[in-house]
Amino acid sequence: KIIHMQVDANLVLRFAEDKFIFSGTYGLAPSLENPGENTWYSRELYGTYRLGENQRVMVGKTDKIFGIRLPDHILGGRNFTSLAENDQTFGVSYHSFTEKYEYGAHYFIGDILSVKDPAKRQKGYSGMFEYGVTDKTRLGVSAMSIKNEGRKATVFAAHIRQGFSKG
Repeated sequence: KIIHMQVDANLVLRFAEDKFIFSGTYGLAPSLENPGENTWYSRELYGTYRLGENQRVMVGKTDKIFGIRLPDHILGGRNFTSLAENDQTFGVSYHSFTEKYEYGAHYFIGDILSVKDPAKRQKGYSGMFEYGVTDKTRLGVSAMSIKNEGRKATVFAAHIRQGFSKG
């Protein structure tokens, strides 16, 4: 038996010394609306504008800003908070970072390409703040409010990122 997990093609275009960046992913993934079937799907489709050396504005389809934001940080428990592998959303976000802190805010309107019924799209806002206590330790907090036809939730989180050795 062949179990399809994920097949993606990615394109990143950079302009004006990385002041403008466009990123898109298109691939085959399990269907959101028809379990057991596969469908063509885009997990990211966004443009980024660099406001300054450490500030970005993003418009398009991205992950929600919440919790530890690391590539492929997808755990089964993230399904409950609507932050799993197929929960990306269209919206506008702001992100700022330095050696000592990182914060971001996100206003989102749901996945307008994959979720056909507007009442089922997750709409809301989220935010995250992290502070570097040491070179390898960061403390953070997050908040998110989402709603759609069948669900309304506000969630909060606290987290710690701890590096070890050279990691």
